[in-house]
Amino acid sequence: HCKEMIIQIFMVFINVLYYFPDNWLEIKMAVNRVILKSMVAIRTTVMVQEFLGTDKFNQTIWSTYFKLAIAFTTQQRLQLETLPLWKQRTILQIYGGDMRLFMGQELVECWNLIGASKASFIPGLISSFVDVTLVPEPNLRRATIPIIYDMLAADYEKNGNFRSVEAALIDKLDSIAHKQEFDPEYGKLFTSM
Repeated sequence: HCKEMIIQIFMVFINVLYYFPDNWLEIKMAVNRVILKSMVAIRTTVMVQEFLGTDKFNQTIWSTYFKLAIAFTTQQRLQLETLPLWKQRTILQIYGGDMRLFMGQELVECWNLIGASKASFIPGLISSFVDVTLVPEPNLRRATIPIIYDMLAADYEKNGNFRSVEAALIDKLDSIAHKQEFDPEYGKLFTSM
């Protein structure tokens, strides 16, 4: 029952991310804070104890968690650089910082927690993790780009090559290049890590 309840909570959170109109900024930001704090609490109090480890790992729960964290980080409302400077400052002050960074740190921590189970998310989550690295926030990029390299290592450790990651990554980067979604700073940072 715990598994179903957690998955339902995460699905509700995913839906809530897109529920309110964009002009309801204060409501959306408050909801985002509740989602962020709830996710951290669920991960630390339930997921790590009940659904992590060789004999207890539950891919569905962790996959849903990653999808929610990625949707949270990449949602349009949290792209602060699209807002006027005064609104950016107000949001950062009220919410104690950029919630994308907090969730990015959570993504990195969760990715590191799952250890040997990382391979079960390859190549499925590569495109989504690349989407997170495209968010034009330098600290978020620095925190999350290493996950892509870690996926290469996990794929190599499991298969003796990294063809799965390589193929998915090339497809994603090719589609990004055709849409011109990345900025020059992204390319520099990606190749320098």
